[in-house]
Amino acid sequence: MDRYIRAYLEAQPDGSAQLQEMLAAGNTKGLALVAHSLRPQNSIMGAQACLDALDAIEQNARQDHLHSCAGPVAKFVQLQEAVTAELRTYLAQ
Repeated sequence: MDRYIRAYLEAQPDGSAQLQEMLAAGNTKGLALVAHSLRPQNSIMGAQACLDALDAIEQNARQDHLHSCAGPVAKFVQLQEAVTAELRTYLAQ
């Protein structure tokens, strides 16, 4: 499990940054792709709230509703930070 946690911790900050970059650039195709690519890692970690935010991002982006992606992107970033903190605490024990 430690190996999966470490892989998650390495990948998530990049994923959050990519989502924010795609949102700022108005790139809905990129948003959908990044959101979809982050799903497996969040699924393995059991981060259901993150998965829900990623689903909302992907669905809105695929429908080209950029304005509807801002809230879920912000929510994902916030949730991802909380999950990361919790997993770092787990590894430190």
